[in-house]
Amino acid sequence: MSRVLGSRKFAARICPTYPRNNSSGRRVLNFILAQPILGLRGGVRQGAVPRRTTAYPSPALARCEMSSSAASFGLAKGIPPQFRKGAHLSSTRPLDRWPLKLPTLQCEETLYSWCATYHRRSMGVSALATSQALFGSKYAALRHDFPSHVAQFETATEGAFGNARQVALRHTLLGYFLPFSSRDFAEDILTRVTSGAVPDLKMRLGIPASGIRGYHPLKFCKRCVAQDVEKFGWAIWRIPHQPPSTLVCSRHQRPLVLTWNTASPVHRRSWLLPDEPATDHRAEVKVGGKRADNLLQRMAAISAHAQTLAPGAWRHARLVAVYRHWAKLHGALSPGGSVRHGAIFETLLSDFRIVQSAFQGLAFGACTLDLAAILANTTRWGSTSAHPLKHIALLAAMFESAEDAIRAVEADGNPSTDEPRLEERQDRTDVELSRRDQFVHLVRGGATIRSAATSVGVTTTTGVRWAHINSLHFPSRAKHLRTGQLEAIRNELRAGVERKIVAARNEVSLTTIHRLLSAEHELRDQWANARHAMARAANRTAWLNLLRKHPGASAKTLRKLPSNGWAWLYRHDKSWLSSSLPTLWERPDDSAES
Repeated sequence: MSRVLGSRKFAARICPTYPRNNSSGRRVLNFILAQPILGLRGGVRQGAVPRRTTAYPSPALARCEMSSSAASFGLAKGIPPQFRKGAHLSSTRPLDRWPLKLPTLQCEETLYSWCATYHRRSMGVSALATSQALFGSKYAALRHDFPSHVAQFETATEGAFGNARQVALRHTLLGYFLPFSSRDFAEDILTRVTSGAVPDLKMRLGIPASGIRGYHPLKFCKRCVAQDVEKFGWAIWRIPHQPPSTLVCSRHQRPLVLTWNTASPVHRRSWLLPDEPATDHRAEVKVGGKRADNLLQRMAAISAHAQTLAPGAWRHARLVAVYRHWAKLHGALSPGGSVRHGAIFETLLSDFRIVQSAFQGLAFGACTLDLAAILANTTRWGSTSAHPLKHIALLAAMFESAEDAIRAVEADGNPSTDEPRLEERQDRTDVELSRRDQFVHLVRGGATIRSAATSVGVTTTTGVRWAHINSLHFPSRAKHLRTGQLEAIRNELRAGVERKIVAARNEVSLTTIHRLLSAEHELRDQWANARHAMARAANRTAWLNLLRKHPGASAKTLRKLPSNGWAWLYRHDKSWLSSSLPTLWERPDDSAES
């Protein structure tokens, strides 16, 4: 059933990187070629392709493994380390039972870690080739935090590790971020990452706007690594260690080690592994005492639990209700329902300073947590979702244990008596629409704008804006503007003139301009479109000027130059930017030759 494969010519054919001039590499390949290999039944004729066996989940992976080279073992002196005397044989199957089966994706293993393990065990020559075989994209596997093309991964592995949605939620950082977002937003993100790539994923998740670093250093626990090597034969990156809010290992009660690589994921050509000699920068988290350790352990436990939740389970409205209920129990909620931020600040400041110090002292990926700003963002119904790190830090400071915090958030009943039940509150928009409907009903019944606005609890300015939105006719309030002045202001805004300049030219306050744009939505849209067109033209011009001044320069070089327009174009005009990039590789004399 098996034959000894001893043809060096055949080896060179199936292995383009066959080491011809490296004696150590030749000894390695000679050792492998001397072993009987299954799947090559009936001999090998010239130009034949070895048959696929059931050990390969797909033809793509079979081709990837068969085109591998022994040189990629990372071997020394000709013999693979897993076959030396005393080595762990659990990391691979015996050579006489090749081809290899897929490694097991452990329940706490990251998708990136599994890809690195697969590459190492299949003797992959190139990390880009392995990524292409698994995801249909050269860089998808190298992004250690967020996934892309996961549906292709499911196809390549024939669903051996579950569907694409499960893989994205349980083995990448999406499972950490999406429980804190709305369900509709989370479903949209999942659809995008499974079917393709989302280049602006971090922008969509609000990471840059949150003030938290967007690069997530890989982290590991030294004891976990030792246990993994003992159990599996190699170490893995564990998903509970990777959230930005986790700095300690809950299992072993010890600080994590941060791994920092200067190259961005798409520029790497190798894998980062916790059990290999460090070719990157590593530093262990410094924990300042028992009290700090308790708080960080609390945050790690809450983070690990959040990763097991469904998308939207801890959405913003649910967490706001928890914070307001906590404020009421501690005398920080007024009879009118307003949160007294100063009282909460004084109560939490002592513990929060410890957490703040831990994150500011990180060797890599340090960030500043401002308690006042976090309270302003997380305790209001109308504010946007905050970074999960901010919510988890606040919960850890408010409650004595992780179990208490989780129990408060997931309580079935309403923890706050001054707001509707959590199940009846999907988000702030529902409440606002209800008040607007009441306002429209009152005005149509004959009430004035001011009295209707007061009845539903909004300002008169908001009432005027709602009246314009619903096409309600009402006598306009007196305007202290000269004849024709209002129309002149409108014309300047339609042309995209900056609001401060419009106010200065017409000798009115900036508040007047803001109120006019808020009341007249059509005018506001016209002004926004004009501003966008002006910014697009300015940034395109700046980018084209750089291309003319620096012919042949790389995109990386141009992005470092001041006033290059790259960031704006990448976010708002990416298709045009992509079409302009080929000119970077044109020779300066191309135009002259044509």
